[in-house]
Amino acid sequence: MDNKELIINLIKNESQDYDSLLSNSKLDKELLDNILESLISENIIRKTKSKGIYKIDKKSSAYEPNDIDLDLLLNKIKLGFNDKKSLMNELKCSNNNLNKAIDKLTRDKLINVRKSKFESPIEGRIKITSNGNFKFYVDGINNAFSIVNNPKFAFDGDIVLSIITNRNYNEAIFVKIVKRAHEKIVGILSKNKKTNEYYIESTEYNFNVSASVDYDSDYIPDMIFCADLIYDDKNRRLYANNLKYIGNKNDPGMEISKIALEYGFDLEFNEQVIDELKNIPSNVLDKEKQGREDYTDLDIITIDGDDSKDFDDAIYLEKYEDKYFLGVYIADVANYVKEGTNLDSCALKRGTSVYLADRVIPMLPHKLSNGICSLNPREERLVLALKMEIGLNGKLLNYDIKEGIIKSHHRMTYSNVNKILDGDKDLINEYNDIYNMLLNMNELAHILRNIRFKRGGLDFDIDEYSFKLNQDGSPNEIIRRVRGEAEQLIEDFMLIANETIAYHMDLLNLPIVYRIHEKPDQDRLREILNDVSSYGIDMRLPKNDIHPSVLQNILKEINKNDNSSMLSNMILRGMKKAKYSSECLGHYGLALRHYCHFTPPIRRYPDLMTHRLIKKLLLHPSNDFNEQLSYYNKILNEISYKNSLSERSAIECERSVNDMLYAWYMEKYVGNIFGGIITGIENYGIYINIGNGIEGVFLYRNSNLYFTYDEKKKVAMTYKKDYHIGDKVTVKCIFSSKETRKIDFIILGDNDEDNMSE
Repeated sequence: MDNKELIINLIKNESQDYDSLLSNSKLDKELLDNILESLISENIIRKTKSKGIYKIDKKSSAYEPNDIDLDLLLNKIKLGFNDKKSLMNELKCSNNNLNKAIDKLTRDKLINVRKSKFESPIEGRIKITSNGNFKFYVDGINNAFSIVNNPKFAFDGDIVLSIITNRNYNEAIFVKIVKRAHEKIVGILSKNKKTNEYYIESTEYNFNVSASVDYDSDYIPDMIFCADLIYDDKNRRLYANNLKYIGNKNDPGMEISKIALEYGFDLEFNEQVIDELKNIPSNVLDKEKQGREDYTDLDIITIDGDDSKDFDDAIYLEKYEDKYFLGVYIADVANYVKEGTNLDSCALKRGTSVYLADRVIPMLPHKLSNGICSLNPREERLVLALKMEIGLNGKLLNYDIKEGIIKSHHRMTYSNVNKILDGDKDLINEYNDIYNMLLNMNELAHILRNIRFKRGGLDFDIDEYSFKLNQDGSPNEIIRRVRGEAEQLIEDFMLIANETIAYHMDLLNLPIVYRIHEKPDQDRLREILNDVSSYGIDMRLPKNDIHPSVLQNILKEINKNDNSSMLSNMILRGMKKAKYSSECLGHYGLALRHYCHFTPPIRRYPDLMTHRLIKKLLLHPSNDFNEQLSYYNKILNEISYKNSLSERSAIECERSVNDMLYAWYMEKYVGNIFGGIITGIENYGIYINIGNGIEGVFLYRNSNLYFTYDEKKKVAMTYKKDYHIGDKVTVKCIFSSKETRKIDFIILGDNDEDNMSE
């Protein structure tokens, strides 16, 4: 490259002033002056009069936009921008550059070109509507796509590949099934009187199917069984294998057990895992302490919920004149869960602990989760320690990662710490030895939190609820969860620990499982924010991409609104879902370049995997380091994918259980009248929240009034009234069922009972 090309490329990459060009080109002043004068005379570059900035002249042949980001182009095609005109508008690129990029993607077989349209399948989930139609949902896209061809032998929740063919009309073509949503079937064993064949009929509302099963014992009505599901794609039939009796349909807790089992979460551990537990000690052995740092003299504490039984993170703090010392000590689960064991395979399959209303389905057996891996008070426990020095301004100054041994001095609860920070004298006296440390912890937590918010980290004000159950498993009370100072304190400390570990591993180019959150689709996000602005929320959106800091300012405004939880939820639904990845792609919601999960390895497999990699590749590298490095680089992508699916299943399982309990709770209130707020409007009905997380739907078909629906404005209209998201309404509960997990309302007032269809 000659000097002239060098200057053209520098200016082409970024418009520059003279001093920048002189510095970046490393040319002497006289030579640079001559080149600039020549380029200006040839109309290749120009110099702005006001600020003296050198730019490429748009009329010049040198004015060709930079190479197109192929990942961005591929993503746009997947999202339905499938012709040259729409892609050029989206990417603001030239036809020449687009052609080169399209050729590259075609050669790599990442896209197909058919009838001048570009096609590339995208992964998502299918849902089957009440009228039997298929809808295709993609993370981060707020609307669903109608599948125009008929998926053969596909079921609700299956992960599939589809091609979005028409973004304007929200249409997609089904390509193939990637993963079945249902690997097990749970239900009542039934017998066909004509054929004498047995079958299991699923109790899962969104999976209304039956499967043939071999059964040779005495048949008893109302028996609930669980079985592995076998898909016969060729004959389009379902079979059940490995039949296991669960109980009677009226047994307490059976409703929740059925949902958990259908989502593939085993309620018990297999015999192979139980056998391996016999080789795991119940106490820390002397030989395991060798080579570890001893932290047993420090006033290390755990802070968890009142009902928690597994404690996998502990903290300690000292404040000096010019800095804080923060120690985060995480249970060394990897010391006991060895790679290649049945215990490890089981943990990977489960992926996560599942927290349901009446139980926890643990990732690891209780001997580990509540025993040797739990940082119980006054018991020696092995840990992976992250020791951080943090400036008084909250900046990380130094850190170290060590294997250690601790003895937790206090098992603190969120409620007690909150009371101490609020000035409860009795508790302050009881925990006088750590009182000043708790004050300093809260001080540092606020500093870290402010830094996160200034950076643009998002804090969604979403109400969360839990259930208090009766002995028969029915819901007795709905309780709103409160996030106090103690809960936020632990969150702040775990966030900086996770960020620091991810930064360190990336710095050394060592593999781990990252926690990533991709940038949302900007068009969809702007649509949602436009809806939010109709509630008087001040919007100052930039012309370019929306940075998390912009959303943070919007959320601050939303928190002043009476409908803050609903509006925050609207924005949250426009976000892509966080997931696991072997690549360090950043976390949009936290506004972080580096992030991973490191802190609860008892409850999440990605954290366990991160611990394992730290110990093997960082703390104890072996002679076959390069072979191990290559091995983990190969397997982490698949592990990340499996962990993301496990997490999604756990979230959906918890949501299904809550939907069932809400509907069960409302069964006794059928016929009652409530005040509510409209949270969503669709072409079939209006969603209404009446408080305590209870949401039901007013179906247009339950009214004698004629409704029209404006999809763009999200408005339902009658000749009497228009209904908008956020409107307050009075409703009557007309139906609720734990079996269907549905709650139906009718809106009163302009649409009163006289207008209800009989």
